[in-house]
Amino acid sequence: MRHPIFLVPLILAAILSACAPASWNRAERAYESGDMANAVRYAAQTLREKPGYEDALDLLQRILPAAYDDYSARAKRAEDAGDWDRAFGLYEDILTMSDAVSGLPPQTHPETGAIISFPTRDVSPEHKNARDNAAEMHYQTGVGLEQRGLSKDAAKAFTRTLGYVYNYKDARQRYEKNRQAALKRIAVMPFENLSGKRRYGAIGTVVADRLIIEAMRNPNNLEFMEFVTREKISELITEQRLAEEGILDPQTAAEVGRIFGIHAFVFGKISSIVTDYPPDIVTTYEDTDEVSEGKDKPKRRVRATVTVVTRRAIAKLTSNYQIIDVTRGTIVKSGSVPHTEVAEITFGKYRGDREALSHKSRQVCAVREAYPPPDDELVNRAAEGVAHDLAREISGFFR
Repeated sequence: MRHPIFLVPLILAAILSACAPASWNRAERAYESGDMANAVRYAAQTLREKPGYEDALDLLQRILPAAYDDYSARAKRAEDAGDWDRAFGLYEDILTMSDAVSGLPPQTHPETGAIISFPTRDVSPEHKNARDNAAEMHYQTGVGLEQRGLSKDAAKAFTRTLGYVYNYKDARQRYEKNRQAALKRIAVMPFENLSGKRRYGAIGTVVADRLIIEAMRNPNNLEFMEFVTREKISELITEQRLAEEGILDPQTAAEVGRIFGIHAFVFGKISSIVTDYPPDIVTTYEDTDEVSEGKDKPKRRVRATVTVVTRRAIAKLTSNYQIIDVTRGTIVKSGSVPHTEVAEITFGKYRGDREALSHKSRQVCAVREAYPPPDDELVNRAAEGVAHDLAREISGFFR
């Protein structure tokens, strides 16, 4: 079939776009969004991958000198305003652009045959000056926050200082001092199972233990958080006889916390556990096709009846939690976290001629008949999901 003539430009554009290096597509997107630094970087990468690529050559010739001037002017304005973070970032961009083009092999323009070189700009002194001033700015901010007793904010300020200069003054020692002062020791107690479903064992302990594991999986959580294991808590309670039979509740938590340097307790309850195994969903349909019997012979029509079965199992676990602040002896955060775990298996069978099966039907019929996991396994998966969501909420509160 002939394409209408008005479709030819669209087809050519699609072909050319498909042939363009991925780095050039990124360069175009960066340029269109006004991000000249990345436009230059990706255009230079394009020329490394495809020397003499005309669009990349033209873009760099057109924007590079102006980009240097624009970024330099903006960096100077940031310096005048005392915004050393901004100034440092802009000088960093200038150096990145300059480095990107400085290492390019010689480029020849495909139309004119001219040898093309690109200007570079060295702003290393300005870059170092902005870096040192940014480090000092955050250092002084950290000192001020430390003097006001805002240890966590002070630690974060010293972290930013060290991000600029690895061993700036005594920033590392001050950071660690303030981090330790801001550190929260948190005890997560086994969740009480109020669902009435006892056959799932110590599901409340599973939730508490998984919560700690999930929270500690993210290194960012460990900067200002430290978990005290339930075994250690039980040992301390038993030794000091602070609660009858070693039982700790929100009312006695503040007393125990003050004695053992624990800043917060997390108590929780599993309010409901619901499982459901709904009836199978069964659908039946017919596949047909025509199969060649050989040259000059009529095609043979084939049929197959396909039956598709979908089996599902659902477990929903809902947990409530409270965070008790030991210093105040009050609840500082509470919430409810539900999680639904769904297991689904789809398989198929057919009667008739296999040659009639569509690709989709062949795939589903290749799956063996199976059943979803038993309810105890599904409930444990739901408990892990709840723990994951709880870890995110609780870590976000203390971070």
